[in-house]
Amino acid sequence: MRITGGNKKGMQLKTPKGKDIRPTSSLIREAVFNMIGSDINGVYFYDLCCGTGIMGIEAISRGAKKAFFVDNSRESIDIVKQNLKKTGFDIQSIVFEENVLIFLKNIKKHLENTERAIIYIDPPYKNEKLYAAVVKYLDKFLPGKNLLIIIEHRINIDVSLENCQVWKVKKYGNKRVSMFTKNDFF
Repeated sequence: MRITGGNKKGMQLKTPKGKDIRPTSSLIREAVFNMIGSDINGVYFYDLCCGTGIMGIEAISRGAKKAFFVDNSRESIDIVKQNLKKTGFDIQSIVFEENVLIFLKNIKKHLENTERAIIYIDPPYKNEKLYAAVVKYLDKFLPGKNLLIIIEHRINIDVSLENCQVWKVKKYGNKRVSMFTKNDFF
């Protein structure tokens, strides 16, 4: 797995053995960051259900001010920390070994020092109940900040957020990336 853009473009990162952790494909990463473009500069990026941390690392490489990585898997957290150390992005990052729903319940606290942030969520595809819970928590706990929320999901799962505007929905094979804005992100 290589970083696809920014000042660390081409750098090889550690990936897990087996299929329990599924990094976001380079096709989806490039497409997402091409859509965001220069609006990544200076924002806080939240990589929830982060797996290897590739989305947050891509964000910093492309100009995000800081990245927050959240996962409840010890293996994922270890890989993220190794990848952050290798890139030198560990000083621009905070890593949480925590259930994503607990993190979302406290998201106001994590967003209090920023007016603009991007939240990227890629829950395990096999856990459809987690998708419903994530959407419920986003609707309930998102503060009135300028936010871009990006959810990667299987094509057969519909995702919508009550308190946000749909910005873009893109299909990539059997995956979909749904993007929502809250307030005045762009």
